[in-house]
Amino acid sequence: MKCYVIYHIHIFEDGNEDYKIIGIFSSYDKALEVKEKYSSELPGFKDFPEEFCIEEFEVTGLDMAKQRTVYVIFTYIYKNGEEEELSVIKIVKNQEESKKFIKKYKSKNKIKKNQYFDYEKYNLDEKCWQEGFITYECKYEGNT
Repeated sequence: MKCYVIYHIHIFEDGNEDYKIIGIFSSYDKALEVKEKYSSELPGFKDFPEEFCIEEFEVTGLDMAKQRTVYVIFTYIYKNGEEEELSVIKIVKNQEESKKFIKKYKSKNKIKKNQYFDYEKYNLDEKCWQEGFITYECKYEGNT
Protein backbone atom coordinates (compact mmCIF):
# COMPACT_ATOMS: atom_id res chain seq x y z
CA MET A 1 0.00 0.00 0.00
CA LYS A 2 1.13 3.54 -0.66
CA CYS A 3 1.36 6.26 1.98
CA TYR A 4 2.10 9.93 1.49
CA VAL A 5 4.28 12.00 3.79
CA ILE A 6 3.68 15.71 3.81
CA TYR A 7 6.39 17.85 5.32
CA HIS A 8 7.48 21.46 5.41
CA ILE A 9 11.14 22.47 5.24
CA HIS A 10 11.97 26.07 6.04
CA ILE A 11 15.57 27.13 5.40
CA PHE A 12 16.72 30.13 7.41
CA GLU A 13 19.11 32.79 6.16
CA ASP A 14 21.96 31.16 8.12
CA GLY A 15 21.35 27.82 6.34
CA ASN A 16 19.69 26.05 9.29
CA GLU A 17 16.59 24.03 8.49
CA ASP A 18 13.26 23.72 10.28
CA TYR A 19 11.84 20.33 9.19
CA LYS A 20 8.31 19.46 10.24
CA ILE A 21 6.46 16.28 9.32
CA ILE A 22 2.83 17.34 8.93
CA GLY A 23 1.47 13.81 8.73
CA ILE A 24 1.28 10.48 6.94
CA PHE A 25 -1.76 10.05 4.74
CA SER A 26 -3.46 7.09 3.10
CA SER A 27 -4.03 8.91 -0.19
CA TYR A 28 -2.39 11.64 -2.22
CA ASP A 29 -5.65 13.59 -2.29
CA LYS A 30 -5.83 13.67 1.53
CA ALA A 31 -2.23 14.89 1.73
CA LEU A 32 -2.86 17.54 -0.91
CA GLU A 33 -5.97 18.75 0.93
CA VAL A 34 -3.96 19.24 4.14
CA LYS A 35 -1.16 20.96 2.23
CA GLU A 36 -3.61 23.41 0.68
CA LYS A 37 -5.29 24.14 4.02
CA TYR A 38 -2.02 24.64 5.90
CA SER A 39 -0.46 26.78 3.17
CA SER A 40 -3.45 29.13 3.09
CA GLU A 41 -4.55 29.30 6.74
CA LEU A 42 -1.90 28.49 9.34
CA PRO A 43 0.60 31.03 10.70
CA GLY A 44 4.13 30.50 9.42
CA PHE A 45 3.10 27.87 6.90
CA LYS A 46 1.04 30.33 4.87
CA ASP A 47 4.07 32.65 4.72
CA PHE A 48 6.14 29.91 3.04
CA PRO A 49 3.67 27.78 1.03
CA GLU A 50 6.29 26.73 -1.52
CA GLU A 51 8.24 24.85 1.17
CA PHE A 52 5.71 21.99 1.44
CA CYS A 53 6.55 18.60 -0.08
CA ILE A 54 4.51 15.43 -0.54
CA GLU A 55 6.49 12.22 -0.94
CA GLU A 56 5.14 8.76 -1.77
CA PHE A 57 6.29 5.61 0.04
CA GLU A 58 5.31 1.97 -0.47
CA VAL A 59 4.49 0.23 2.83
CA THR A 60 4.68 -3.54 2.39
CA GLY A 61 2.03 -5.61 4.14
CA LEU A 62 0.00 -2.72 5.53
CA ASP A 63 -3.72 -3.55 5.81
CA MET A 64 -5.50 -0.28 6.52
CA ALA A 65 -8.70 -2.09 7.50
CA LYS A 66 -6.81 -3.53 10.50
CA GLN A 67 -4.03 -1.03 11.17
CA ARG A 68 -4.05 2.76 11.30
CA THR A 69 -0.45 3.34 12.39
CA VAL A 70 2.90 3.27 10.59
CA TYR A 71 6.52 3.82 11.56
CA VAL A 72 8.54 6.49 9.80
CA ILE A 73 12.29 5.79 9.59
CA PHE A 74 14.53 8.78 9.18
CA THR A 75 18.18 9.62 9.17
CA TYR A 76 19.83 12.80 10.31
CA ILE A 77 23.30 14.22 10.53
CA TYR A 78 24.69 16.28 13.38
CA LYS A 79 26.97 19.20 12.52
CA ASN A 80 28.38 21.56 15.13
CA GLY A 81 26.21 19.92 17.79
CA GLU A 82 22.96 20.55 15.93
CA GLU A 83 20.70 18.32 13.89
CA GLU A 84 20.89 18.97 10.15
CA GLU A 85 19.96 17.18 6.95
CA LEU A 86 17.01 15.19 8.27
CA SER A 87 15.34 12.92 5.71
CA VAL A 88 12.69 10.21 5.69
CA ILE A 89 14.09 7.02 4.17
CA LYS A 90 11.29 4.46 4.63
CA ILE A 91 7.87 3.81 6.13
CA VAL A 92 7.09 0.39 7.60
CA LYS A 93 4.13 -1.20 9.37
CA ASN A 94 5.63 -1.91 12.81
CA GLN A 95 8.47 -1.27 15.24
CA GLU A 96 10.15 -4.62 14.60
CA GLU A 97 10.45 -3.85 10.89
CA SER A 98 11.88 -0.42 11.75
CA LYS A 99 14.71 -1.98 13.75
CA LYS A 100 15.43 -4.61 11.08
CA PHE A 101 15.46 -2.03 8.28
CA ILE A 102 17.88 0.28 10.12
CA LYS A 103 20.25 -2.61 10.86
CA LYS A 104 20.17 -3.80 7.24
CA TYR A 105 20.54 -0.25 5.89
CA LYS A 106 23.62 0.36 8.03
CA SER A 107 25.24 -2.89 6.88
CA LYS A 108 24.68 -2.15 3.16
CA ASN A 109 25.42 1.58 3.00
CA LYS A 110 28.33 3.78 3.89
CA ILE A 111 27.33 5.63 7.06
CA LYS A 112 28.89 8.94 8.06
CA LYS A 113 30.44 9.25 11.50
CA ASN A 114 27.87 11.83 12.58
CA GLN A 115 24.87 10.13 10.92
CA TYR A 116 22.09 8.74 13.08
CA PHE A 117 18.88 6.78 12.50
CA ASP A 118 15.59 6.73 14.34
CA TYR A 119 11.92 5.96 13.84
CA GLU A 120 8.61 7.37 15.08
CA LYS A 121 5.11 5.99 15.18
CA TYR A 122 2.43 7.99 13.32
CA ASN A 123 -1.33 7.60 13.05
CA LEU A 124 -2.47 7.55 9.43
CA ASP A 125 -4.46 10.57 8.26
CA GLU A 126 -3.74 12.51 11.46
CA LYS A 127 -2.52 16.09 11.11
CA CYS A 128 0.47 17.27 13.16
CA TRP A 129 1.59 20.83 13.78
CA GLN A 130 -1.98 22.10 13.64
CA GLU A 131 -1.05 25.41 15.22
CA GLY A 132 1.34 26.37 12.41
CA PHE A 133 4.89 27.42 13.10
CA ILE A 134 6.51 30.63 14.20
CA THR A 135 10.16 31.46 13.70
CA TYR A 136 12.09 33.70 16.04
CA GLU A 137 15.62 34.26 17.20
CA CYS A 138 16.46 33.00 20.65
CA LYS A 139 19.61 33.32 22.72
CA TYR A 140 20.24 30.73 25.37
CA GLU A 141 21.85 31.71 28.64
CA GLY A 142 22.88 29.36 31.35
CA ASN A 143 25.67 27.38 32.93
CA THR A 144 27.28 26.06 29.77
